[in-house]
Amino acid sequence: MSLVACLARFAETASLGQMRVGASFEDVVRIHGEYYEAGGPHRGWPRLFGFGDVELSVCRCRRVNLICVQTWREETELPDENRVGCQVFPGRPTQEEVTEALDAAGVGWRPHPPLTLPGQTAILADITAVSFVFELEDDEPPHLNVVGAPGDYHECPEAPAPRR
Repeated sequence: MSLVACLARFAETASLGQMRVGASFEDVVRIHGEYYEAGGPHRGWPRLFGFGDVELSVCRCRRVNLICVQTWREETELPDENRVGCQVFPGRPTQEEVTEALDAAGVGWRPHPPLTLPGQTAILADITAVSFVFELEDDEPPHLNVVGAPGDYHECPEAPAPRR
């Protein structure tokens, strides 16, 4: 499967394997294995954890509350759907490649003005509100920079007890 096909599936389901907004971070780690702290080591919450080029914002209650896929590099690493490890794809797909993949998957989309700013343009998947932000460069087609699933903005319960 190509990167744009994987991203179209993400736009359709708002999940990458076990990675979805509202998922238990422990369940994600159990399936996808080792992660890194994407924002550097911090003591407070929320924290940003990475699996390849997928970043998860995790609340103090250890629920995933935001998913972001960085696609601006020459290669993009996406976690395999239901196991440890990543697949590596050529990065930086064009807007045309992305919209063709969305259309082929039957995922409706529309322009997304709130994220369309100087130097970038954006589209939004109709069903899941997954956003695709494209970088605008002189004399080049727009290239995908980042894809994100919207946060859940939940009211966090008390933080879990510290582990011993």
